Amino acid sequence: MKKLYNAFLLVSIFMIAGQLTAQDVQSSGFKIKSVDFSIGSDSDMVMDMNTSYFLGQLASSQQESLANLDFGHLSTFSGTCENPSMSLGITLVHPKAELFEWRNLIAYKPNRIDAIYLSSDEDYLNISSNHTEIAAESAILMNIPNVPIFNIYVGAGTNLGVTSSNTTCVNTSLDFNSENNSFRSDQLSNQVPAGQFGSGDGYHECFNTGGQINQRLFLQIGFGAEIWNRIEVGMDIKYGIGYRADIGNSVRGTNLNSTNMILRYKLR
Repeated sequence: MKKLYNAFLLVSIFMIAGQLTAQDVQSSGFKIKSVDFSIGSDSDMVMDMNTSYFLGQLASSQQESLANLDFGHLSTFSGTCENPSMSLGITLVHPKAELFEWRNLIAYKPNRIDAIYLSSDEDYLNISSNHTEIAAESAILMNIPNVPIFNIYVGAGTNLGVTSSNTTCVNTSLDFNSENNSFRSDQLSNQVPAGQFGSGDGYHECFNTGGQINQRLFLQIGFGAEIWNRIEVGMDIKYGIGYRADIGNSVRGTNLNSTNMILRYKLR
């Protein structure tokens, strides 16, 4: 049901955006040059990503409970922020500036992953967050003239995205001391479930966390080659900076690296 809801939401946004864009284009003098589809991957790395970044997204009661886990002897081993991405949009041109393109799209980023892994000789800690993001993006690009075979372009742009239904999971070999008072009321029994709260098998649990707002500013370079008269295939690279705001909690900077394969259908 959740996948069906996400698909319905995505299609609805595309339809509404398409209707609004068609009305705006007709009255502004711009012409639709192409309909664009892309698929790719983003690395949207949070600056200074650490345990406090993830734990700060949890409810205060959950933070107090997890404070009983001793992270002090662990050191950072690796971190990742990966976003699979697909998008649909249009490219606009104005008759008075045909070397320039105005690209607008809506991107869908399912199962975006932020994760950090810490370890010592004996213990480990893995904290990961999973999100689904929907973003609107706009960029101004200039085509490089007199290049044979390929359409090469450079430019800059920005996007703004929101996430919801986020999940943060804590998996660690560390365990609560059976004598502390951090047990939840439903765990107070003679048989503590395996993998939780003093069982001796570590701690493993996932929590629902709040929404996020993401914005990036980026430079973009790409190329394409035309096939079958109206079809152009190519790729682009984006590099930039931005911020990620956990609603009600922290705001942290981000670094963006994005690579996308692009399919464009030209209207002419």
